Amino acid sequence: VNDNRTNFDGSLLVGETTVTADISALAVEPRVKINGEISTRLLHLEDFGLIVSESGAIDPQPKSTADKKNMVSSADAGGKIFSAEPFSLDWMKQIDLDMKVLVDDIADAEAKLESFEIPLQIRDGGVLLISPARVDYEGGAINLDFSIDTTSTETETALKVKADDLPLGQLRSSMGVQEKIKGSLDFHMDLDTRGNSPAAMASNLNGVIEFGMEDVEASKDKFDLLTKDLFGWVVSSTLLRSKQERLDCGIVVFEANKGKLVSKLIFFDGTNLKLSGEGTIDLGQETVDFYFIPKQKRSLLSNATPVHLTGPLSDPKPAAVSSAEIGVLAAKGYAGLAILPTVTIPAAVIGSLGGLFMQDESKGDNSACLKYLESQQ
Repeated sequence: VNDNRTNFDGSLLVGETTVTADISALAVEPRVKINGEISTRLLHLEDFGLIVSESGAIDPQPKSTADKKNMVSSADAGGKIFSAEPFSLDWMKQIDLDMKVLVDDIADAEAKLESFEIPLQIRDGGVLLISPARVDYEGGAINLDFSIDTTSTETETALKVKADDLPLGQLRSSMGVQEKIKGSLDFHMDLDTRGNSPAAMASNLNGVIEFGMEDVEASKDKFDLLTKDLFGWVVSSTLLRSKQERLDCGIVVFEANKGKLVSKLIFFDGTNLKLSGEGTIDLGQETVDFYFIPKQKRSLLSNATPVHLTGPLSDPKPAAVSSAEIGVLAAKGYAGLAILPTVTIPAAVIGSLGGLFMQDESKGDNSACLKYLESQQ
């Protein structure tokens, strides 16, 4: 410690993890200036309250029964997910931060994570930047750019993230799945919004969201958990007919404009069925309105019923609809609802996912989605 400056340069032992830090803090008006680096050559996850399951997924330490119940639903008593209560980020205006967090390797043999590098900056009187951040895992990486700007009357936020071949086993821990799930996820998001409450930010969301799932194998009950979002009922009740199921390719693309997400593509191709659909998610009103068309592969007379999923975002309700009604909607321009033996996917709709699928091929992996796209040529 020297006048208004505090320095730390040394190492800390946390369990079996040695953390090296070189940090300097200077308390001067109008903001505290903090800079430095925190790193470790070998991270033991359990030293920080994380454990690695047999499937290789990273789990937090077990929560209490009460905590688990509170996580079941994120909606408030009125059914609203996004709070209109204003939040304050004024603390960001009191700090200048320039830090970097580095992890060279993960000690746990079962973990798929390999290393990560996360730069953190707060500058210009209230602008948070996490860019470029990178997390490496077996077979791919997540690249992320994130910013929060509090210098205007409304907080402005931007997110760009791209993941290549993320193992689905990494995601299953938060869903309570113990059995190993095979498969990979590619995704790309480029989003921005503004507002001083979660509800305002949801209502002002703009950008694109793209997901691609490939070569997913799991038992039916694990699929139910894996897809327990608003598509879960549809996928698990139409595509999944047997105890053990396989999803060769699933692609979902949304464009967001002022909080309204419009589907550009919803397509799933499984062992038994294809599924296409079309619809919207209105984050401002917190409502959903989707139609889904399943197509059974092994029978000319499909017994899979079209589904209309509608209602509040926190609890949408599915209902069966007639093929005649779907035909009327398709004739009105609902392209995703065409009842065809083959679902045609325009290359322009795929966006950045096409490049991620091609990266899979370049690494020697077989991309089921890319093969489907090429089969349409």
